[in-house]
This record gives sequence, structure tokens and C-alpha cells, in this order.
Amino acid sequence: MEAGSQNNDRSEGKKQWVVIAIGAIVICVVIAIILFAGIGSGLFGHGGRASSVAPGTVRISGQAMQSSSAPGTNGFAATINYSTAVPGTGTYVQVKYTGGFTGSYTANGTTQNVMSSGYQLYAVNQEGGTVTAAFIKDDDSTKHNLTAEIWKDGRLLASNSTSAPYGNVSLSASV
Repeated sequence: MEAGSQNNDRSEGKKQWVVIAIGAIVICVVIAIILFAGIGSGLFGHGGRASSVAPGTVRISGQAMQSSSAPGTNGFAATINYSTAVPGTGTYVQVKYTGGFTGSYTANGTTQNVMSSGYQLYAVNQEGGTVTAAFIKDDDSTKHNLTAEIWKDGRLLASNSTSAPYGNVSLSASV
């Protein structure tokens, strides 16, 4: 009789594991449904609602930013400008490049030398006169543009760009 009771114990043990496995699968499916349904209903993010931004811009962390498309990409953004938003008041020099760059900008007769990479925004303390800037790429990349811009009170006053290896840009603007 002992052999028969051991088989019953094994059978009961297998049934318990089957029930536990089925329960775990059901829980996983329910969680997956909640997550996928939540993405469209506003549980995560903006609930699928489109926010209004100007054509050619993307919204990253709630901030509208310009995007650019490479030729032949059917209008899809091949690169995204993750630039710092330029404030609506004040004078700024903005440099955009995915690699390293060196250069300088001059305002009020004072030159500021910079060595950096990425997207940088430099505040210029000048209410009038001329701001000049010059920057050079630190590498031989031809795939990415080095772009420098001068901004005043949220308006772009001057811009220059190059994709040449070790390319340089220079610009000036009356502020």
C-alpha cells in the first residue's frame, strides 16, 4: 500500500506545480495587457495624444527641438539636434557638433576661448556692438556638420556650418 500512496503523493505534487505554473502565466499575461493598454490610455506618457509642434521639430522631454533629415531618408529624421533651447532674452553663441571642437567668441573686446564637444550654448554679456565667433572641428569627420550661431532675444542673427574634415566656421553679427 505504501507504493500506491507514494504515487498519489507524487500525483498531488505534480498537480500543485501545474496549478502554480498556470497561475504564474495568467499573472504575466494580465500584467502585459495592463502595460500595453496603459501606454495608449495615458497611464504612461501623453496617452497617445499628439502635442502641437512646428513641422520639422520633435519633442524630447517636453521641449520642442529642431530635427534635420538627411537626403534620401523620405522625410524621416536621420539626425536629431539635441540642442539646448536658446532663451528668449539675451545674447548667445551656440555651437552644435557631435564631436570635439575648439574656437572662440569675442564681445566687448573680450575673447573667450573654448574647447568642447556636443551642443553648447554660451551667454554673451553684450547689449550692443558686434559679436564674432570662429570654431574648428577637431576631427576629419565629413558625416556631421559643425554649426555656429549667434542669437539675440530669441532671434537667430547669424549662422555658419561646415561638414569638411577639420572644417572651420566664422561669423559675426551686430547685436
